[in-house]
Amino acid sequence: MAGLKNRSEIVNDVDRLIKGRLPSSLRGIELTEDICLLDEGLGLDSVALIELFLVLEDYFHVPFPVELMEKDPLTVGGIVDHICSIKNGLTDD
Repeated sequence: MAGLKNRSEIVNDVDRLIKGRLPSSLRGIELTEDICLLDEGLGLDSVALIELFLVLEDYFHVPFPVELMEKDPLTVGGIVDHICSIKNGLTDD
């Protein structure tokens, strides 16, 4: 990620990175910030979630602690909030 991005840019990047990890049958889904990443939402299992965290860590240069996996519900918006909170408190456009 080059330079600071606003929240909407981070949302777009997270959306793209998540969709890249989804099965082809789900790639056309519209991701909203309130959609859950786990069973009741996108259906990611713990291995897929860890792989996603690694991709997000590498892209955004932000740590994703294992404790974040335990957040209930773990949503797309929660991921974006986590990234924004680390990146200088950037929380809105």
